[in-house]
Amino acid sequence: TLVRDAGVHNRVTLLTGDAAALPHPAGHFVAAAAVDVLHHLTSLEPVLREMVRTLSPHGELLLADFSPEGFEL
Repeated sequence: TLVRDAGVHNRVTLLTGDAAALPHPAGHFVAAAAVDVLHHLTSLEPVLREMVRTLSPHGELLLADFSPEGFEL
């Protein structure tokens, strides 16, 4: 996998689940990212709320997705 090839497999845990119901307490993460994911979601608000809920008060949130121009490519 990309994680193993990058040599960070001992620092990264990959989980599969419902992004609108994360199995972590509030404030658990210091960073969260969604890259090229948002356009796949049928309901964006529950996922964003859950990301914010599990992010620490001074945590960093990265959201990046395709622009209309990117979809045209």
